Amino acid sequence: MAELLILPAIYIGILVGLYEAILMHRDVMVPTHRFGHMLHALIFAIVAVFASMNVEYVLSLFPSLQNIMLI
Repeated sequence: MAELLILPAIYIGILVGLYEAILMHRDVMVPTHRFGHMLHALIFAIVAVFASMNVEYVLSLFPSLQNIMLI
């Protein structure tokens, strides 16, 4: 069984999410929308990085993902 990487996934996810938030910050003019998009980018980046760094764990949680050809 592979080691579960939690903290590195969170740190890298935060970095990726902040980068996305900075890029989106230029396009969104309404401050409340800006905050919502930033929060959305952070959450999805952390989840995506966690899933990509812990593939075996995610596939064990969701075995139906193994039926997808590209995975």
